[in-house]
Amino acid sequence: MQVPCGSTDRLMGYDLVRLGKPDRVPLADCHSAMVTSPTHNDDAQHFTHHCKLSFRMQSLLAAFSWVKDDSEESDVLVIDGVGKLEGMGGGHMSALKWVRNTSGAAVVVASTRADVIVQVQKSLRLPSADVLIASPSDEGWIQQLG
Repeated sequence: MQVPCGSTDRLMGYDLVRLGKPDRVPLADCHSAMVTSPTHNDDAQHFTHHCKLSFRMQSLLAAFSWVKDDSEESDVLVIDGVGKLEGMGGGHMSALKWVRNTSGAAVVVASTRADVIVQVQKSLRLPSADVLIASPSDEGWIQQLG
């Protein structure tokens, strides 16, 4: 799982947490920038806070190792935080491809945002029949996995 670090008003980055185990490593650091942009109503400008993430390769490798280890003893694997980076072939994509090709897990849950599902599906070459798009708020979605 990817969990945000920092206070509620200032994101500092993300950590990777291994569910059910005490493992936790820093994944990404946020480099803040203030960007000016004109408002819609006049020529005045306002500032917007943007965060550019830099990812730690050692943490991505650790997560891949966790996935390999956990797939040997798990019927279900959960990989959280699949996003734009994976849609472009980076981030956790190596682990996801390994899971697709090698893992003995019966079910893999890759948690992603709606705007990157198609990219991730294409990168993994998953047929639509193998993909269940659901939200935790959708009643009964867990039963559909079985």
